[in-house]
Amino acid sequence: MSEKSFDQLNGLLYRGRIPLAALALVFVLYCVVYLWFYIPHGGPNVLWRPDSQLIVWQIPDHMPTTFLEPGDLIMAIDGQQPQRMRLTYPPPLRPEYEMTVWRNGELLTDTVTVYAPLSGNAIGFLLPATFTGLLSWLVGAIILFFATPRNREALHSGSIFLLAAAVLIGIQASIEGVPGAWMAGHVLIFFLAIAWVYLGMLPRLTPLDHRAKRLFLAMLGLASVLALVAIYEVIVLFPHATSMQEEVGISLYSLGFFLAAIGLLACVGILAWRVWHLPSDSYLRQQLVILLFFFSLGILPTMLLTVIPRALIDQVLLPFPVAISLMVLIPAGYLFVIHRRGFLGLDIFFGRILYFLVLALGVFGFYASGFYLVQRWLQLGGVEALVPATVVFFPTLMFVVYINQPVNQYVQRLIYGPRLLDQEYLTEFTLNLSTRPEEETLFAIMGSVASLLNAPQAVLTLKNEQGQLVPVAAVGNDSVPVMDLTCLGDVKRPIVRTAEQSTQPQRLFESITWAEIVVPVLIRDELIGLLVLSRPGQDGYYNAQQVLFLMQVAGILAVTSQNLYLFESTRRLSRKLLAAQEKERKEISRRLHDEPLQRLTYVITLIDQILARPPDVHLYQVQDNLSNGVAQLRTIAGMMREICEGLRSPLVELGVDMAVQEIVSQFTREHEGLALYADIQKGERHVSEEIAVTTCYVLTESLNNVVKHAPDAEVYVSLRWCHEELVLEIADTGPGSQLAGMTMIDLIQRQHLGIAGMYEWARLIGGQLILNSNYPSGMCVRLRCPFANSLNLDEGEKSTWPDKEMAN
Repeated sequence: MSEKSFDQLNGLLYRGRIPLAALALVFVLYCVVYLWFYIPHGGPNVLWRPDSQLIVWQIPDHMPTTFLEPGDLIMAIDGQQPQRMRLTYPPPLRPEYEMTVWRNGELLTDTVTVYAPLSGNAIGFLLPATFTGLLSWLVGAIILFFATPRNREALHSGSIFLLAAAVLIGIQASIEGVPGAWMAGHVLIFFLAIAWVYLGMLPRLTPLDHRAKRLFLAMLGLASVLALVAIYEVIVLFPHATSMQEEVGISLYSLGFFLAAIGLLACVGILAWRVWHLPSDSYLRQQLVILLFFFSLGILPTMLLTVIPRALIDQVLLPFPVAISLMVLIPAGYLFVIHRRGFLGLDIFFGRILYFLVLALGVFGFYASGFYLVQRWLQLGGVEALVPATVVFFPTLMFVVYINQPVNQYVQRLIYGPRLLDQEYLTEFTLNLSTRPEEETLFAIMGSVASLLNAPQAVLTLKNEQGQLVPVAAVGNDSVPVMDLTCLGDVKRPIVRTAEQSTQPQRLFESITWAEIVVPVLIRDELIGLLVLSRPGQDGYYNAQQVLFLMQVAGILAVTSQNLYLFESTRRLSRKLLAAQEKERKEISRRLHDEPLQRLTYVITLIDQILARPPDVHLYQVQDNLSNGVAQLRTIAGMMREICEGLRSPLVELGVDMAVQEIVSQFTREHEGLALYADIQKGERHVSEEIAVTTCYVLTESLNNVVKHAPDAEVYVSLRWCHEELVLEIADTGPGSQLAGMTMIDLIQRQHLGIAGMYEWARLIGGQLILNSNYPSGMCVRLRCPFANSLNLDEGEKSTWPDKEMAN
């Protein structure tokens, strides 16, 4: 069968899923009503051995005295020969029937009472098949109802469970001879065996290969042959009081049961084999492990608490109807793993159900086993059984307390995976953002979230002043476009790609093609951002716990984003203030140099000319005063020149190397005890004024720190031109410092404003400031200034420099 033909069959199955579910429901209800209300419950227990002969198997205790004995072959009921797959008691139903039996070579005929009120035995006999059939149909119908045309897994598994419901109730009904029930219980059972095998292939990521398809087609062909033979047996052989068992020695009834059991075991084996061969971190593997757990809950209690105790001690700890009813967990498991991607509430619902079932079955098994052992040890019964019940009750309470937490943890890990997202991560995120409200912290938290959820791509977008969502922190290489808030609509809850969405969220996923989940960041119910993550792993999907975790992370980001905005605004204002201060210093230097110093120089020159004239007795006193004035003026001029050079070195205009040399010389003159060594390489190219000013500021601030904290240390200043960047290095042999590991917020909080200013000056020119320890002792400050930034600053950096900003 080609893939195109397979898709056409799936399309046909999708369009007919509702009529198919309705037809299955009609059949199940027809069999249930017939079994409960149109079959007598007080007659002898009979079996078809071989398949066409009706024999008396057991005489119930509630049945009145009768001539029947176990082993009698029933030849006629009211003169009508019993026929397999037809009603055992001819309608209309009566309290008594005349039966003719063959016993020890003779025919015996007598009246047998078959009427009895609906008793516990009858209910226990009918309830398992009824309950399992109806619930299997319900689960299959739900799977089909919520299926989509592309969800082949839902279409196939839902149809399989509808078939299972019809076969399960059909087997019981066909034994009692309900008209038409044989179509499911005797014919379709062969197809159910293949359906169980195919169920082991679900869910899956890729279609079956051609070899597997050919194998299934061959099995379908064999099942079709057996089904045709079964139809022939019902229509031709049974009316002639014979069967395939009598003709060829093979019982189709037993063969159908055997193949169905083999198919169910094969389903479990295939699931286990797939789990063994899938990677441990695979989402599909986790789904298959959940399925195996549901299979275990559906089968193991029956084996451990019903079948094995009955065989060993002739006691049933778990009633047979309850044990059989647990098999409905198998289709429930498929409902969960197939539809959980689109309905995350199933995680919570099934998580609680599994926790309750495992805890209840464990406690019940412990109590029932203990009660049996104590009762048998004390040899008590009847009313006296209260004593062993009381003895076992208190240990059972202790057992509940002991297993409660482990069971809950196991179920949580089964549903949500081995890594549980607890409160510790949220506390850590909150602490980091509260103490370090920086963009670097956002990047670190986004990386942690993506790592915890195994998401290759993640991005946080926040609203800017224009009302647009712009990326502020991202993981991975995929970009996110700037989005307008008006295009998003009213997004208040997380949006998952696999769930049913409205048109607006769909447009959101179209704009971010790699996104799997979008979590809104809200403040007072107002959207201020989006937290977007890609699909976890290669085949993963998000579960309810992960979505809740992301909602809590978004809540933390919503609160701290305001602090981050204020902090970044403060940093921008700080940079602007530094730039404004530098412009002010430059302006003061210009004005002091252009006017006062020029005028003072002129006065000094004029006075020098006066003093150069021949001495005159009458002018002696004037000359003396003029000499004192000239001395004072020279002092003022020197002081003002020092002020100008302190505010802004005029050598900056001549080159960064000369400015650095001047600063080193100034510190050497002013601090005689400072051992200052300089290695200044002459300028190989022109750099911008911004880089020169930044270099002088960092050098001055570093030398001031050395004079303040390590005046006896040796200081080595190095200025080098390395490829495409200028490198300034100041290393000392002082006691050292722990400033290297501090962030900007730490420096500000601890009042290291000079170091914080150095970092900001470096950021202003797009450079890098590095603080390291100087071996064997001391501290090393390294400033790296790329030339590219000095000649071609980007728009963000140009707008922060005073000359460009003020000029505009």
